[in-house]
Amino acid sequence: MDITIKEQVNNVIDAFKPDVIFHCAAWTAVDKAEELQDLCYQVNVIGTKNITDAAIKNNAKLVYMS
Repeated sequence: MDITIKEQVNNVIDAFKPDVIFHCAAWTAVDKAEELQDLCYQVNVIGTKNITDAAIKNNAKLVYMS
């Protein structure tokens, strides 16, 4: 799933109904982060918010690997 698309995140998490979600996705190309700020923000901020919102909605614990 693309974590930057809220509907995809909700569909997957709603379907699996996990007790715990391990969130390991992140923008890791540090040397490109300045150049691609919008994409970096979409993945690290919006994507994480989408997973967090879906976890709350499904009463799942969230472990964020950072």
